Amino acid sequence: DTPSHVYFMLCTTDPKKLKKTILTRCTDIKTKALSDADVITLVSRTVADEDQDPLPRPMLDGIAEAAGGSARKAMVLLHQVLLLDNADHRMACITQAQSSESEGIMLARALLSTSTTWPKMCGLIKSCTEDPESLRWMIMSYGTSVLLGGKANPRAAAMVAAFRDNFYDSKKSGLVLACYEVIVTGR
Repeated sequence: DTPSHVYFMLCTTDPKKLKKTILTRCTDIKTKALSDADVITLVSRTVADEDQDPLPRPMLDGIAEAAGGSARKAMVLLHQVLLLDNADHRMACITQAQSSESEGIMLARALLSTSTTWPKMCGLIKSCTEDPESLRWMIMSYGTSVLLGGKANPRAAAMVAAFRDNFYDSKKSGLVLACYEVIVTGR
């Protein structure tokens, strides 16, 4: 037994993979995305705590946009930015992070389009540099937003269904299969 003053924090994006004996002993704490203002505050405080020169507002805004409400993403990007000594290189790093988000949106739009052929989809997948699991989250979020728009959209439903399981183990193969399911089989 652990001392009464010790607490263990388990953080996961897939709690169903935890053993039932562990889950029954846990308190589930759901988190929500941070606002851009909260991300900017977090980044600014971190920069000050690290005795770094303050970042210009455009860089702070860019980090907040690229983070998409994720404190972890913001901190990873901030770390990458602080390693660079040139302001132009820092902005290029932030711009690259923002373009990764657009890869997910590009794939999601192609998946929703009934005119997208499998060869075209293959080309889009090959051009992606973003981590397949990050793309999965972006595509799921996009599909969910379409479904919550109020109109029935079977293609968006098929997209959400195909991307519901994580790609941690299957990686790019999982991404390819999920895209194939939506484009070719439509389920």
